[in-house]
Formats: sequence, C-alpha cells, structure tokens
Amino acid sequence: MTIKTFFFNPIRVCTYVISESAEDSKGKHRAFIIDCGCYSDDDRRRLYDYVESNHLNIIAHLLTHAHLDHVFGVKFVEQQWGVIPMLHTADALLLKHIGTQAMFFGLPFNGDEPDNFLPIDDNEIIDLGFAQAEVIHTPGHTKGGVCFKVWEQGKNNKPVLFTGDTLFEGSIGRTDLPGGNYSELITSIHNRLLTLDDDIEIYPGHGLTSTIGEERRHNAYL
Repeated sequence: MTIKTFFFNPIRVCTYVISESAEDSKGKHRAFIIDCGCYSDDDRRRLYDYVESNHLNIIAHLLTHAHLDHVFGVKFVEQQWGVIPMLHTADALLLKHIGTQAMFFGLPFNGDEPDNFLPIDDNEIIDLGFAQAEVIHTPGHTKGGVCFKVWEQGKNNKPVLFTGDTLFEGSIGRTDLPGGNYSELITSIHNRLLTLDDDIEIYPGHGLTSTIGEERRHNAYL
C-alpha cells in the first residue's frame, strides 16, 4: 500500500492518494483519495498527472470533514474519475456551501459546489477492495469530523490513521469556527484516538506525520 501526500491550496491541506501495489489485468492499481483540496489549475494538474502516470484506478473519495480546504477538489474528482465523496451527514451543510466558506476566508471560488455525497457513520467499515477503512467519528473541529483507520486487506501490517483536522503533530484542530467545540474535540481525541496503539502512524490534515504514542507523550494540548 502506497501513500502519496500532496499539499494543496493556500491553506496547504494534506491530500492523500492511497494505492495498492498489485495491478489488475489492464495494468491498473486501485486507489482512493482522502480530502482532495485541489484549488488551482496547478493543483489539479499535479493530482491528475500522478494518477495517470501511476496507472491508478480511483475507486473512492473519503472526506474527514467538509471545511473548504479539504473539499475544494470534490467536483474535480467527480468529473475526472466519476467518484462522489463519502462524508458524515453532520457536515452535509458545510459541503453544500463551499462558496460561502471561501468568502469568509477571502478566497475566490468559482467552481461548482457539490450536490451529492455518500453518507458514512461512526464505526462503519468501508470496503475499498485492497484495503478497508474504519470510520471513527471525532466531533469537535466540525460536527461531522471523522478519522479513518486504514489497513491493507490480507496483510498483517499495522493500520494507519488519517486524522483530518482532529489531531496534528504537536497540536489539535481549531474550534473557533461554526460547529467547533473544544470540549468535544478533547473528548474525541482522548476517547477515540489515544486509546489506539502507540505505534500507529497518523497522517493529519495539515503538517507532518506522527504516531499516537508521540502525541500522547509530547502533545502539549493534550
């Protein structure tokens, strides 16, 4: 399983492309995207070129939450690869109003706002063929914020955790935007994430990777 990280848009969101090493009879590798934040033509070209040059077959698009920087590229993914996003229903309103969010942050947005998504819920296991993703609802940054614990099918390797804007290396998600709640966020992190094994690697929505153990020991916000 290969994890490719892109830093997209002025807010430098982490967009992840996760792909399998095996290929099908047509030479394609199944892959899925987490939080496509493509904002500019250059962002979109970089993602498209990576997918095409590595012969990837995009089968799913998972969203940790629906703040604008994480969803700028939702329509691009749908138009290019015919995949609509998966999102917790508590963030549905945010997804439908990317333009309003962009105005709040002073970022011009002339794209189409998404009009559809596949609902996901807490503890749901998403079957991605070569991998599985467990949905962990972690409200606090947004009402519908989730993390994804992902592991490869048929392998004995450790899962990895995509934490969106819930937990970062040395920090936590902000809670001063609509839908944010500090006590909910801290509860989510302590009850849903810090109960996981120390050596599980985390891939956050911004910044660098870390591990559960490192954040439990050294994150000053926790």
